[in-house]
Amino acid sequence: MRTTHGKEYHEWNNSQDDLLKLKVISIRYYETRRGTGYQCKTNKKNVEIWNDGNGGATYIAPHHPHTKPYDHMTEEEMENLIDKYEEMDNRFIEFN
Repeated sequence: MRTTHGKEYHEWNNSQDDLLKLKVISIRYYETRRGTGYQCKTNKKNVEIWNDGNGGATYIAPHHPHTKPYDHMTEEEMENLIDKYEEMDNRFIEFN
């Protein structure tokens, strides 16, 4: 059985998840020659999700040591965080 700091691994991993919960708190969109880019601020210091709008991938801009815990995130996971924020943001908009 794997243990970390006296806890079984799954207990330790779950406690780390609480510390690492990343949430998007604002999004700034901008136009480029090739499309729309965006910068997403998160609830963690110096951790921002970017897409340059030139057809590239969505990524977390490196700012070590702040971004190190999020290096494992996939593009799909980052996009899901953005989708969650947009769903929360849109719930206050009334459409007639």
